[in-house]
Amino acid sequence: MFLGKATHQGYGSEEGTGRPSFEGQEEKAREILKAGLGSAWWGFIDEIVTAVFAGEGSLAKEVAKNPRNFIVWNNLMKVGTKSGNPEGTHAKWQAELAKECLKTELKYFDPTHVIIPTSHYQTSLIGEIFGPDVDWAQWTEIPRPHLLVREFCGRHLIWCMHPQGKSSCLLEMWKDAIISRIKATFPA
Repeated sequence: MFLGKATHQGYGSEEGTGRPSFEGQEEKAREILKAGLGSAWWGFIDEIVTAVFAGEGSLAKEVAKNPRNFIVWNNLMKVGTKSGNPEGTHAKWQAELAKECLKTELKYFDPTHVIIPTSHYQTSLIGEIFGPDVDWAQWTEIPRPHLLVREFCGRHLIWCMHPQGKSSCLLEMWKDAIISRIKATFPA
């Protein structure tokens, strides 16, 4: 499972309000899955998933065609804003919804690995889901800057900064480390 921050921008505004509509957000998510977008976020995910499933078999070929068909991805915040990520009041009014949705998704999909490239966005909310609080001392920094790992309730958690605007060298280090970690801990 890949966990992001929020859908960036208010897609599909409600008539006359300028607020994002549920239908607009849903339509944008379907578009992303079908056609893909060329963002740093999706490139990061696509490369990791393709590398994890790389090989000669038919599964590897299917994954290479569209890696997004083989993952669970979601955003911590369920309703985006017109610019940036929900903060303050916008984040507060949906925090309970975000926690309950993510807990339900974790239970339903039961992922073995959760990759969290959210930088320091909503760390207290993430802590409420993956432990009593995000106590960074409980995470282990593997030999890569800004890449932390932790096991929690039988899941392998991998946290890193959001890939947007990061150097290609840093992104390659993160991808290599994440891919190695997943392959080393993936159930047989």
